[in-house]
Amino acid sequence: MKKLLYLLVALPMIMLSACHDDDDLPNVDLDIQFSGVTVKDDVIYVVQGEPITIESVSLINNTDKKGTLGVVSYYWDYIRVGSQVVAPYTATFETTGDPVGNHILSLDCGIYVEDYPVCFGAAQFKIKIVESEDDLPDDGQQNPTITNYAKISSDTK
Repeated sequence: MKKLLYLLVALPMIMLSACHDDDDLPNVDLDIQFSGVTVKDDVIYVVQGEPITIESVSLINNTDKKGTLGVVSYYWDYIRVGSQVVAPYTATFETTGDPVGNHILSLDCGIYVEDYPVCFGAAQFKIKIVESEDDLPDDGQQNPTITNYAKISSDTK
């Protein structure tokens, strides 16, 4: 009975020692280069039937340590559609069979920075498929690079 009591007392201490301080995450961002799209007000527009291409995903490392990305996985409307294991992590998404309207394109990846815990980055983009080029915003940015759009977290909790 005493052994059980000691285990119950020790359990909270073990649990607390396993937690990790989120302030210890590396200061990094993701740089994502698109082509075949127009962006306005944080919405990515594409004409139905035209592909959306991510030309590259790269790490902007704001620390003085070496860092790199791991596998980048892509999701279309929350369904995993593929992964890339080699830089520049290019991916193309065909829109021919997708209905006109709103969609979500997301990606996640491992982030490895020297002297920091293994972290994960995620980015999510609002996609609007339109019927024709006439429906694209006139003052949108063509083939943008989107930076500082990542949520970084650690799985050490």
